[in-house]
Amino acid sequence: MGEVSTVRILLSAAGGLLLGLLYFAALWWTVRGIPTARRPALLVGGSFLIRALAASAGIVLLSGGQPLPLAVAVAGFLVGRTILIRVVGAPLSVNRPAGQAAAESRPLPGPETS
Repeated sequence: MGEVSTVRILLSAAGGLLLGLLYFAALWWTVRGIPTARRPALLVGGSFLIRALAASAGIVLLSGGQPLPLAVAVAGFLVGRTILIRVVGAPLSVNRPAGQAAAESRPLPGPETS
């Protein structure tokens, strides 16, 4: 096995970050589109296949089959996830009316036991 250059590590990190941002942005878009989709199962399944294939192929290509660049690309992918959660996470919870969150957390009515 050859020595891994610093440039390769940096490119793997940057590429993994970009792949993570794209993957989770596409996931966010998919989840937001489910309520209005004609075939939500097809949307979810198709989106998953495309996202998974693109992310896995991208990470393998970035790493060149070497373990250290592979680990760095996966770490970059997860950093992209963290960034998107912080950027997008708050607006999703703000879209609900004030009382709706509390109403949704209540247990469902069921048969009463005496």
